[in-house]
Amino acid sequence: MPCLLKIKVIRARSLPVMDRQSSKADAYVEIRFANQYPLRTSIARRTLDPVWNENFRLEINDDAYLQNEPLEFRLLDYDSITANDLIGSVYIDLNSLLADEFEIDQEYSHGSSKRESLHTGDDSDDECPGPA
Repeated sequence: MPCLLKIKVIRARSLPVMDRQSSKADAYVEIRFANQYPLRTSIARRTLDPVWNENFRLEINDDAYLQNEPLEFRLLDYDSITANDLIGSVYIDLNSLLADEFEIDQEYSHGSSKRESLHTGDDSDDECPGPA
């Protein structure tokens, strides 16, 4: 059964310095799911505490993918001349979408402390299914 996954990328905090010249980072988030084309936030330039507040909608043709494929968030530093640098990534197991409500608040470290959080509640309009 098709469904719609709503995603909101809010912010990142205390990123490591990625650009030596500015002592900052030009961060953006890439969202990947299954074999779909990746979604991307805008680039938050010259900051170690980027704020995006961007909403995304991911149409999923078969909700069985929720059980088999993780949602990946990749935090990258944009570079205009060289390849973009990976700052960090997190995989979200979407099996928990089959529950009424869930919240993920994860901290991890990669040179400095970063915090990732994801919260969803009961906002229905053709969204992915909850329990029957």
